[in-house]
Amino acid sequence: VYKRQGFHRARLEIGRAWVAEQEGELSAGLTHYRRAIALLKNAKSQLRANNMSTTALQGEARLLYELGKLDEAVEQYKAAIADTEAHFGSGYIMLGHLYAGLGTVYYSQDRLDLAEENFTKAREIKRLYVEDDDPLMASLHLNIAALTFARGDYEGALDHFKVALTAARNGEDRSSHIGLSALANIAVC
Repeated sequence: VYKRQGFHRARLEIGRAWVAEQEGELSAGLTHYRRAIALLKNAKSQLRANNMSTTALQGEARLLYELGKLDEAVEQYKAAIADTEAHFGSGYIMLGHLYAGLGTVYYSQDRLDLAEENFTKAREIKRLYVEDDDPLMASLHLNIAALTFARGDYEGALDHFKVALTAARNGEDRSSHIGLSALANIAVC
């Protein structure tokens, strides 16, 4: 019973973290994700708990990034990747999101080779499930385009900006910030 209660409490903490994040309370969101992770450690044998653990670890890593704690974000993304691979294998789609997040942190640290390596892994995993023009690929292509642009390959960047725009347009929210950003960057290229 305790493990089941811990699972439900962890789900509640993840919900609280999401609400705090939406309200701009990033530190509070981080606290809630950490509580969820602690609660889920007691319920590791359950598939749902493993999935929630991945969600909580990713949420914590993302908030550390948004708070500017880049070294901590790198470590948390690495922990999330290891945890996810241990429970779901190397082809699980959530790994694509985690590798993309880690690549974004490395890009912010100007560690472009590591960013490219992680964006490539993210793309390989996501392409097991969706095509490049799927909305789930839009932000990844936007990130790859920014990296390619930063390296001076403007034609390559333009190609990725176009794919990001197409993918964003294929989603329900055709005026998404991803599509608008891709469109603005196409004009620059």
